[in-house]
Amino acid sequence: MKRMNKKYTKFLIIWAANSLVVFLANWFYPTNVVIGTYRTSFVLAVALTGLLITLFCRGASVFLKKYVKKYLKGRYGMFVFYWVVNAAVVWIIARIAPISGFGISSYFWALILGFGLSLGQWLVRQGFKSTKLL
Repeated sequence: MKRMNKKYTKFLIIWAANSLVVFLANWFYPTNVVIGTYRTSFVLAVALTGLLITLFCRGASVFLKKYVKKYLKGRYGMFVFYWVVNAAVVWIIARIAPISGFGISSYFWALILGFGLSLGQWLVRQGFKSTKLL
């Protein structure tokens, strides 16, 4: 039972961290990272975008364990892998902006936001390791 609670706790913390990065990107660059539409409120769009990023990254980690881990060695390879995954996910979510309520001005911002998300996820994982939650 404890293990399952740790899994949910980790998922929720990573979801919150991803949502925070998306929120901060909109806060600092509101003309390039847009959140909310006439159908989707600001809070719902931030939460939904963070959730979708977290779910896609969770799926990518399963793919990583099966296929990619033997080719990528070390921290830098893993960071680049997650950067590519996060940038692709940001781009995909931005393409369904009427549903997700999240948009970006160009693919360049997908790369920047992907880097920020990867950095945020790495920091959260370091926190998990220091608190023995991982």
